[in-house]
Amino acid sequence: TFSTHQTLFEVFRTFKKVMKKYVETLQNVHIRGRKVVTPLTTEEIKTLCCIVGTAEYCETTLPHLVDSITRTIDESYAERVTFEEEQELLAALPSS
Repeated sequence: TFSTHQTLFEVFRTFKKVMKKYVETLQNVHIRGRKVVTPLTTEEIKTLCCIVGTAEYCETTLPHLVDSITRTIDESYAERVTFEEEQELLAALPSS
């Protein structure tokens, strides 16, 4: 059986680290105010669409994941289950 204590909390923490790294990667490749001089290739457009779609999916899914984990995890861990920082960073991406 899967533990609803430390094991589930460790899975949450690992996912949180991955989300933070994903957002940091997106922030590092985001180019502010730069105009595209050469047209994008079809592959570049597909890649950008995947990146945007994944970021939007993560932003939408994180609150549901928190709800699901906090319903399942032992009460002593529930307060520490949050993606607030990651959600704020994801929400800020299009405007940064």
